[in-house]
Amino acid sequence: MEQQILSRRWGFNVVAPFGYNSNAEQIAHGGTETFEWGAFGDLSWATPVGELPQRVSVNALGELYRYTQAPDVNVDRVGGSARLQYVAPNNDQAFSPFVAIAPRWVFANPLSNLQETREDFQCRLQQTVQF
Repeated sequence: MEQQILSRRWGFNVVAPFGYNSNAEQIAHGGTETFEWGAFGDLSWATPVGELPQRVSVNALGELYRYTQAPDVNVDRVGGSARLQYVAPNNDQAFSPFVAIAPRWVFANPLSNLQETREDFQCRLQQTVQF
């Protein structure tokens, strides 16, 4: 439910999955079989804006993917987001419009063709409905 938070809130998450990949390069035939592991983490912070019915949220994230037998496809991602949102103080079913920006960058081996930069800008009306 969308409610005005009464104080600042911090969050931190880390996940470190691992597995087996039968074709890390994603080629049509004869891809490298490899053990893979990754780490995902994020740090978030949210706070009300004084006495106003608004909330500011900031999130930073990082991901890395590693392949033991195919280092050319190793990838790192960093990014984050910042959001300003209206939160109705006494109505969790009210519209909750917000403006957000979410830049993301992807880094790979310098000789790899896996390069990407992405900047997202969102502005939308959001309504939370509880059943």
